[in-house]
Amino acid sequence: MTKTIPASLLRQMMRTFHPLRSSLALMVATTMLAAVPGYSETLSVASNLEKLTLSAMANSPAIHQAEAGLQKAKANLDQYRSGYYPTAGLSAVYSRQAPNSEISFPSFGSFKFFPDNNVDCHVDISQQIYDFGKSHAQVSGGKWEVKAAEYSLDMARQQVRFQTLQLFYGVLLYQQEIKLQADEIQALTQYCDMTRNKVTTGVATNFDVMTIQVQLSEVQTAHQDQENELRKLRIDLAKTVGVDNYDNIPVVGNLAPTTAKADEKAMVAYGLEHSRELAIADAMVQQCRERLKSEKCKYFPVISASVDAGVKTGYFPDMNKYTPNAGGALTADVPLFSFAQFATVRAAEADLRSAEESSRETRGKIIADIRRAVSDLNTSCDKIDAAKLHVALAEKTVEQANVRYAGGMITGLDLLSVRADLSKANVGYVRSLYDCLVSDAVLKRAAGMSQDEEYVK
Repeated sequence: MTKTIPASLLRQMMRTFHPLRSSLALMVATTMLAAVPGYSETLSVASNLEKLTLSAMANSPAIHQAEAGLQKAKANLDQYRSGYYPTAGLSAVYSRQAPNSEISFPSFGSFKFFPDNNVDCHVDISQQIYDFGKSHAQVSGGKWEVKAAEYSLDMARQQVRFQTLQLFYGVLLYQQEIKLQADEIQALTQYCDMTRNKVTTGVATNFDVMTIQVQLSEVQTAHQDQENELRKLRIDLAKTVGVDNYDNIPVVGNLAPTTAKADEKAMVAYGLEHSRELAIADAMVQQCRERLKSEKCKYFPVISASVDAGVKTGYFPDMNKYTPNAGGALTADVPLFSFAQFATVRAAEADLRSAEESSRETRGKIIADIRRAVSDLNTSCDKIDAAKLHVALAEKTVEQANVRYAGGMITGLDLLSVRADLSKANVGYVRSLYDCLVSDAVLKRAAGMSQDEEYVK
């Protein structure tokens, strides 16, 4: 059996270099453990998987979309915060009036009420003073929107890591199964040739040869199917990591168990606290609550102040002279009635109820997903030991069957049956390793854990 690196040691190495997440960190980890017997192959698999994962995350459209969503949420938050800051504007107006009203007084001449050329140029600054909590509610809702976008980005990265890991382990699985089938094809071919020789001596019959050929044909057909499945997995993996030629993807090594059993209660408690999916649902609830507060605050007045300064014409006695001027105002906008406002409040209340139900449903889903994943993981760990024992017993049985067949104590059909059992045992062992690794990844994704993090006790 292939020696494997202990889960605790590998995870400790990954946590040590967690801030780097780079090929350099993995190279250092490999150098530190390369001298330990049996660890080089597992470290090679971990390094290979990490490189592919980094490539997949750099080329993932889902992650890019989530990053754009985060930038949009931050821009919305800045827009909500704009109510805390003043606004400034420049206004310049020119108009000419004709005919112009004027009045004449004896001995004093005539006077115009307006200048022929009206000019008004000024700068105005306005500042909202108080809106009874509307701006505060909008900003709070924007902050929750940003948190939800951050959680969505984390979840997108987690999903890409899981997808890459699943495809990577799937490729390793089919590579190992194909190798086992190739060994079986070689053994059956040799056994078929040996049986033909026995036919010439009268020890075996043509029926024995045909029986071996039938089994050999079945294994070859299964071998072709497995190669096709492997090719499709490589195509999917190439698409995920952003590589055009799927044959250039380096997937080397063998499956090896590096996981331990998990406690259901501890994992459920951890998942309810760290699950990104649940965090997004809760953030949406908070966002809807702040939106409802904001809508209700629209019933209250908005108090603001403004000042302006500039130059204009139209002042006595010289109405055509550019005269500096300044002014200020304190404004209270009081809404009296708006039928649309009642509708927006009802819509906000409905959105809040919907978000609360969605959060409750997500919480139940997270608990169920974690419980199923824990059951799958613990069962897979138990099946590894049973599968390993099955392989050992099947190998001993084949050894004894070969001796008994050479001595003429059993028939060729009996030997074929024993060899078929060994082949199934080997495939079952490899499958149990794959199931264990994938179950480990599924559980950590459901609980919001990183793939190199140890289970809570």
